[in-house]
Amino acid sequence: MVTEFKQAPTMLPLYLKAVGHQANLKNWQLPNTCLQLRAQRVDANKLARYRALVGEERSDNTLPVAYPQVLSFPMQMALLTDKGFPFKVMGLVHLTNEITQHRSIDAAASFDLSVDFDGYSPHPKGVVFYVRTRLTLEGEDSPVWVGRAGYFYRNRKLADTSAEWRDASILGQDSIKTIDCHLKTTRAYAANSGDINPIHLSGPTAKLLGFNKPLAHGMWAMACAYAALQQQGAVQSEVRFMKPIFLPARIELFQQHNQNNNPFSLRSAKTGAVHMTGTIREEKTDEKTMDQASP
Repeated sequence: MVTEFKQAPTMLPLYLKAVGHQANLKNWQLPNTCLQLRAQRVDANKLARYRALVGEERSDNTLPVAYPQVLSFPMQMALLTDKGFPFKVMGLVHLTNEITQHRSIDAAASFDLSVDFDGYSPHPKGVVFYVRTRLTLEGEDSPVWVGRAGYFYRNRKLADTSAEWRDASILGQDSIKTIDCHLKTTRAYAANSGDINPIHLSGPTAKLLGFNKPLAHGMWAMACAYAALQQQGAVQSEVRFMKPIFLPARIELFQQHNQNNNPFSLRSAKTGAVHMTGTIREEKTDEKTMDQASP
């Protein structure tokens, strides 16, 4: 089923809806729903602010690699708060993120966005389901950008103890940049991106949801890494979010050079704890690793 929006949903009502959304696991399945936004354009002022927040210093007029994920976030929240979604929304953990960008995207271009579910994977402590985003430029039939976000829902009844989730190797990586994480920046990113989850906004609101301190956004940290790595054009990236970044914090970006898939990681500068592992590389145009079919 395709539902078309005339404009992006407003985030605050969606978060209020998320608070009340309860799980319904009897014969559960992911809804066969696709949400669409047509003829959209990027707000130049919001994009400039986003660039500043993630340390994106390029002066060309193309979108940062992770930005379509930000554009689609209200649609993702609308998908997750639909009455047919079987899992409790609050408490979901963004565990993985994949991006395939076939070429740089002009920030002034008109585009369509679509968001739908894209299957699930077993997990030893629950289940990981995937939300797919596709950005298609005006006048084109196939998406120029495809993202696949994996969200973890913890539930022992759905767990598969035989499922394997191995951590990526971080051996042989060199430190290339230090990034300071402050609550002021996190609040500014929340306002810019629409991700106003209370765990990011203050100590008291984070404690209400079980955290002793507020957390930095994983997507902000990922975007900071992308900005430092300066990968553009045709890009493929895979990221695994590991330990949360409690604020304030100083993190280090590490990269393994002379590898085809450019492994990188974000780690605590104080303890060495791994917050993120990933790869980012030039996309090979003859290999389509992600489904591009229209719904």
